[in-house]
Amino acid sequence: MNKYAIKLKDNENMDFRLPKRIRVTQMQSKLPNITSEKNLRELIYNSIENSEGYSIKEFLDLSQPIIIIVDDHTRKTPTLPAIEILYKKLKQIGVKDDQISILVSSGTHRKMKKEELYARIGKLLDILNVVQHDCYDTENLFFAGNIDGIPIFLNKLLQQKANVIGIGSIVAHKFSGWSGGGKIVCPGVTGYKTILLSHKKAIMEEQIIPGQHNNWFRTFINKVSRIAGLKYLINFIPGIDGVFGLLAGEPDLVHNKGIKVAKKNLTYLFEDRFDIAIISAYPATNDLWQGGKGFYLGDMVVKVGGTIILVTPLDEGKGDHPDFLSMLDKDSVQIKNLIDKNKISDPLAAVAAYAVRNINEHCTLRIVSPNSAIQHKMILNHEIADDFQKVFDESLNEDVNNIAIINDIYLLPEKIVKNQCNK
Repeated sequence: MNKYAIKLKDNENMDFRLPKRIRVTQMQSKLPNITSEKNLRELIYNSIENSEGYSIKEFLDLSQPIIIIVDDHTRKTPTLPAIEILYKKLKQIGVKDDQISILVSSGTHRKMKKEELYARIGKLLDILNVVQHDCYDTENLFFAGNIDGIPIFLNKLLQQKANVIGIGSIVAHKFSGWSGGGKIVCPGVTGYKTILLSHKKAIMEEQIIPGQHNNWFRTFINKVSRIAGLKYLINFIPGIDGVFGLLAGEPDLVHNKGIKVAKKNLTYLFEDRFDIAIISAYPATNDLWQGGKGFYLGDMVVKVGGTIILVTPLDEGKGDHPDFLSMLDKDSVQIKNLIDKNKISDPLAAVAAYAVRNINEHCTLRIVSPNSAIQHKMILNHEIADDFQKVFDESLNEDVNNIAIINDIYLLPEKIVKNQCNK
């Protein structure tokens, strides 16, 4: 038996052993070249000073308010140094504190606790107007039009003619191909109906995979962000141990160039699919709603009839969509019928469950978590377990020859297409 480890949290791993006869592939991204706090601050400062397309000063209208949209606790974006340096730059240009609002891009997630806000925004929490978006609060939304038959509801802060700046990260993403760019606006600060209908179309009508650059949902996101007035972006390209790079400037340029950096550093090429895929949900460690993203990566590398074992802390258990767990007990046809007949209180949970159940129809899905509060709950016909070795041994048979270990969901696995002829 050979000993291996899979990442759980920062500085915390789960150890396990695998038979020597099995070929193990550990999929790794390249090591980030920016690790220290000093290097990171220099990178942020230089990126803003050498903006793509145009500088902050060139697009900024000092007669109008400024809205800085930041992502929330579910992301590992190094927001604090970025917003501190951005704030200092705005003050140098002549922006007053009462002109600036910070809008937290919460999507359908819970609101952040005060200590989480301080960790993300620092002392600016006590200086500037900070609003946590609530997609369910219709009183604080406004209707901004329709795109592809989907009504666009945005946070009311964006109704004013404002200078809108976004701070986020670019990683491969199931629903939109890549996160980052205008995704800080949509779904981040849109209403529940907009989020539901756009995700429903992306999952149930489109064929989008992580790493797909051009797709319907990305086009939709970009249109919504333009309506909202997004004019400037700061986008990090993160990895398991730091960031690979950062771009700032005009949104389309930043996102397109950022994807190229991400693909270069996060893509892992492999030749054949695997019998078992062991996936860490890191850094999406909060809950099942976030950690379930690991199944999408597993689906890209495992064989039909294989097994995906998701390892995740599940610190907050089921997460912001309790119906997600119960929906996973149903097959994809049953879920679709419930959605079509509008017979569920949280249809977005059903849409996400539909995507996971589609994977479960051609491979086995298992979950391992050290969180005792959620252990032994039945999900996808199996209990959530705390003993990885037991789950692995149950998945092992004489036909298992090769295994993939993906240590974080930043990675983008890509199968090499053999015998491809150029015409």
